Amino acid sequence: MSDKKQQRILLVVDSTAESLKAADEAIKIALAEKGTRLFALNVVDKAAVNRLKRFTEKSLTEIEVEMEEDGWKYLYRLEEKAKDLGIATMILQNLGVVDHEIVK
Repeated sequence: MSDKKQQRILLVVDSTAESLKAADEAIKIALAEKGTRLFALNVVDKAAVNRLKRFTEKSLTEIEVEMEEDGWKYLYRLEEKAKDLGIATMILQNLGVVDHEIVK
């Protein structure tokens, strides 16, 4: 990038193979564009929590906690990898509807 604007990448992180590939691509872009900041977001999707509740004896809270812990695991892994490469990174996790949280 030839201009002095700070570039930002918003990456939505989950446990899917596609998400992990997207994370690698985001890191490559950030390395190529010096000064790029990486924002990684994991959303604990309320609808997914409710769907999972129907198939388990666990409470909604237990399911949310498990999904939060899983999300943080992927966020921390990404943060460590990016920071080791010198990429400014911020990780976030929200509970809600994925589309709405991305827009926020």
